[in-house]
Amino acid sequence: ITRPSLKSFYDIKLNGEVNLKETFFKNTDFFIKDDLDYILETKIQTLDNFAADAEFKLKNTEIDLSIFNYTKNKGVDANLKLKFLKNKDQVRLKNVRFKTLNDKLSVKNLYLDSEYNFKDFDQIDVNLGENNKLLIKKVKKNYIITGSNLDLRKILSERKRNKDVQFSKSINGSLEVDIKKILLPSANLINYKNTGKVTKGEISELNSFANFEDFTTFSHEVKKNKNGNRQIVLNSE
Repeated sequence: ITRPSLKSFYDIKLNGEVNLKETFFKNTDFFIKDDLDYILETKIQTLDNFAADAEFKLKNTEIDLSIFNYTKNKGVDANLKLKFLKNKDQVRLKNVRFKTLNDKLSVKNLYLDSEYNFKDFDQIDVNLGENNKLLIKKVKKNYIITGSNLDLRKILSERKRNKDVQFSKSINGSLEVDIKKILLPSANLINYKNTGKVTKGEISELNSFANFEDFTTFSHEVKKNKNGNRQIVLNSE
């Protein structure tokens, strides 16, 4: 730790071992559960307002991203790089980049509240394994998801029956999805498209359409009935 003068920022360089789940994400099912090696460089004046560049070595930890049915096993080289920005109101993770020899996931900006709970994001680029290649981006209040494939087999198998997909309660806006192939536990959807609306993290409106591989059709609609309650309509022909 160095500080050129009393008016200057502290220059701090650290390295060691940390458990991100136990340190920052105790109340969430964080995808990295093991201890990992880190390198951190920061300029800091107060603990309420600072920026830091961080790199984490992930060879000796397992990564489990069930939403993409993706696992990185222990012993496989990988690293995670990001810029950590904090003020009294929020935390922003900038240019988050997870990378192995063949896989990568990057997040342009990830916004957390002061308790490190997820709030929002700008753009997520996913290229994990053979079955997850998609781009998720926010344009004003529009969430747009496009890609060639998405593997939902694990997350849907683990989810309780009839439990809806939910997002952070801070997510509000329209939803637009166009994915060429979605892998489900017992079937695959081809040319899946939907439009919808998310209100306080809950899908309040949805209209989707796709084909199964045998060319039968699938549609899914969420709408409000006369009493103002959500109604879910599924159809396959």
